[in-house]
Amino acid sequence: MKSLEELLKANESFTEAYNRYMMEQIKDSSGERKRKLLDPKRYAEAMFLYQVWWPSFGGFRRLVAEYEVRDFKDGWRYLDFVYVINNVRICIEVDPFGTHFRNIDRHKYDDNLWRHNDLQVDEWKILRFSLDMIKNHPKKCQQTIMSALAKWGLEDAAEHPDLTPAEYRVWKWFCCQDEATSPSKAAKALGMDRKTAAKHLKSISSKGLLLVIASSTGRNMKYRSYSGEK
Repeated sequence: MKSLEELLKANESFTEAYNRYMMEQIKDSSGERKRKLLDPKRYAEAMFLYQVWWPSFGGFRRLVAEYEVRDFKDGWRYLDFVYVINNVRICIEVDPFGTHFRNIDRHKYDDNLWRHNDLQVDEWKILRFSLDMIKNHPKKCQQTIMSALAKWGLEDAAEHPDLTPAEYRVWKWFCCQDEATSPSKAAKALGMDRKTAAKHLKSISSKGLLLVIASSTGRNMKYRSYSGEK
């Protein structure tokens, strides 16, 4: 397993953005949150940013680390990451197996469930990833986040103002796919009608953001992003 230092050396652009992001988070923190942010044992959180978040978004705008929330006992809890968009709060938890569950006692196990339930009652959206998922299946983790944002209708089109919000959500989903994908598969993943998905794909490709791949008969169109990334 690579150390955090080795991880940061692997990508200069990520390292620069990561260090700037952490400095901003630490500057705006105090007390227990600041202590957590300064903890050198943040490998799982850094790996999530490096393997999942950075390839998907290319930055950390709107993402807050070690977000403080009140619990049902009027104490403080800390969420690994929170992404706030369109007044909706998304909690993203990174769970290294050994740290969170292997040696957990009954009280801590119950407390973890209470914590989860409190967030649900307060209408949080919640996504959870294990360190193994992040390391071994980063693309699937990326796809999960983008599919969730698309289904919840939470992403905005500021990056490409020529796209409608619906087109933007479809395009972002395709950016996380490894191969050319059919409108039917996209429609199922995004929870929309196939004809609607096909209409959006035709419009997006006409704007030069998706590559159209047709079968030898000219039917059964598939689409993919030009770079396979954002």
